[in-house]
Amino acid sequence: MSEFNTVESVIAEIKKGRPVIVVDRPDRENEGDFVLAAELATPETINFILTHGRGLLCVPMAPAIAQKFNLDRMVPDEHNQEFTKCKFTISVDAAKGITTGISASDRYKTIELLADPKSKASGLVSPGHIFPLIATHKGLVDRDGHTEAAVDLARLAGLQPVGVISEILNQNGAASSRQDLFNFAKTHDLNIISIDQIKKYLTVNPLATLEDIKTPVLLSAPAELPTPYGRFISKAFRLSPKSPEHVVSQLGKIDTQEPVLVRVHSRCLTSESLGSQRCDCKQQLERSMELIAERGSGLIIYLDQEGRGIGLANKLNAYNLQDHGLDTVEANNALGFADDLRDFTAASKLLLHLGITKVELLTNNPMKVKTLAEEGIMVDRIQLNVSGNNYSQRYLNTKHAKLGHHRP
Repeated sequence: MSEFNTVESVIAEIKKGRPVIVVDRPDRENEGDFVLAAELATPETINFILTHGRGLLCVPMAPAIAQKFNLDRMVPDEHNQEFTKCKFTISVDAAKGITTGISASDRYKTIELLADPKSKASGLVSPGHIFPLIATHKGLVDRDGHTEAAVDLARLAGLQPVGVISEILNQNGAASSRQDLFNFAKTHDLNIISIDQIKKYLTVNPLATLEDIKTPVLLSAPAELPTPYGRFISKAFRLSPKSPEHVVSQLGKIDTQEPVLVRVHSRCLTSESLGSQRCDCKQQLERSMELIAERGSGLIIYLDQEGRGIGLANKLNAYNLQDHGLDTVEANNALGFADDLRDFTAASKLLLHLGITKVELLTNNPMKVKTLAEEGIMVDRIQLNVSGNNYSQRYLNTKHAKLGHHRP
């Protein structure tokens, strides 16, 4: 019998938008499914899967995405008698842009909508020709299904937690045997892998539970914070019960029909509380508040990710290495970290949660612009000009040379 491909190889194929074959255990369903990342689907790949799979075309997704689209279960959990407890929702079609919904191109349109973070529940109608499936919160850790395999592979590839799957049947209508699947993979140059392989990979490379993929939850009541720049109304928020607490501070009235002046700022205790002059973080925060005050309205989104995401203790360790000659990037690398571990997704999710889709972003950091733009937010970058000093100049030069930051 032929050998399976590696998980790394399969993830690479998923990133390219190519279907792969995933098989489960012989003592379970004992079948092979096509698996594809939904956001990279094309009409051609959907037609290939329909032509060669012959099974039911389904779209597995994270629970939060099913909730966003108001997808009710086809059968309530307590009445689900299917032996693997697969969580089908009501079937759907795209509300616009299709004909009957059954063609490969029509089904692609519906899949495209389900994978688009900007789509809304109003974009779907039921019943339809696409069958969404809800993955468990912990993915393959909880359930050995193709549903969870598709969502976990999409997440491992850095894509939206939405997949496309279809069982693979032979021309006589029977489920393809393991050897049939290997032969088919070889003929069509497709990767093939087992669910057990993915589960083993996840023990070394774990994913956060799917409960973490949510729009922001505002935790606190609004509190007025009088500052030298005006009275900001502040709320704490986070993406899940286990994620860090962040703060959003608003000055004035926000008009979501117009671009909103926004500063996305990562916590820097050493400069903002202890007065360190090794960086320009405090000056950037204060200058942003000043500019928002001049405008009369805007937001400060303050993210809890000290030291470019490595944490306070590691940041101080990095400072120690910088005292011995390394620059800020070299120090992080010497500690085993990437150049910049910050994640600005919380900021983009919050903005969308607030109905803000156009911003004037106060930043010199292109990564912030990229993250917000990838979430569908229109970004106009505004340069932040603050002065360096004898202690921070090397740091500022390194950010420009190695991290691509725009010079003040």
